[in-house]
Amino acid sequence: MKKLRTDNGLEFCSGDFNELCTNHGIARHKTIPRNPQQNGVVERMNMTLLERVRCMLSNVGLWHRRDLWAEAASIACYLVNRSPHSALDFKVPEEIWLGNPVDYSNLNFFGCPAYAHVNNGKLAPRFVECIFLGYASRSKGYRLWCSDPKFQKLILSRDVTFNEDALLSSGKQFFVSSCTSTGNLQSTSEKVEFVLKPATPNVMSHLLQQMNPTLMTIMLMMSVMIVPFLLFNNKEMITLLPETEPEDKSESQPDTLIMTI
Repeated sequence: MKKLRTDNGLEFCSGDFNELCTNHGIARHKTIPRNPQQNGVVERMNMTLLERVRCMLSNVGLWHRRDLWAEAASIACYLVNRSPHSALDFKVPEEIWLGNPVDYSNLNFFGCPAYAHVNNGKLAPRFVECIFLGYASRSKGYRLWCSDPKFQKLILSRDVTFNEDALLSSGKQFFVSSCTSTGNLQSTSEKVEFVLKPATPNVMSHLLQQMNPTLMTIMLMMSVMIVPFLLFNNKEMITLLPETEPEDKSESQPDTLIMTI
């Protein structure tokens, strides 16, 4: 790293951080206050992460939990680092950094119901109901929020059973499935009924009634001006006669309707 461009945040202006950059030969470049466009790449990535955070929290109905914003931002960054980037010729940053293929088998839905396996005694339940929040950075495990009143804390666990079907079937609000004596999870389902509203029978008449009289007058005037021009400037024309002929052949022929092809 030759140059580091940051804003004037206190986390980037501390003496320890400046000394670290000086010892490693990293030049500092700071932006002008209230001019985020000077560091557009970083600001655009911040907006991308925040958009994903809002989507994930809204999808599981946890947008009001401000204490979980950092967890959602962490997993959003985790996914960005393991996704192809156009700036890298659609390569994955994690693969370039480590030189090994990325393992996607451990990916799970943010906020889905999770059951951490515990051993709190011979007769106590063997699981704790939690919410999946992300992945541990310094260990091989999952970050879970335990909603049990006895715990109410963030825990790390390796043995976890996820119930993603409950989140998919119910949308923003998920229902925790029950557990049998053998420990098998029973999936839950939600019945959704759709009511189809019949279409309006006479749509054209309804549109004509709602049309502005002034607009109708303008349309009629335009038709009077355009139709004669088309009639006398097109060589190929077709004449449409009424389906029923008059009874008296001697009577004058009715007016014909001329349409251009």
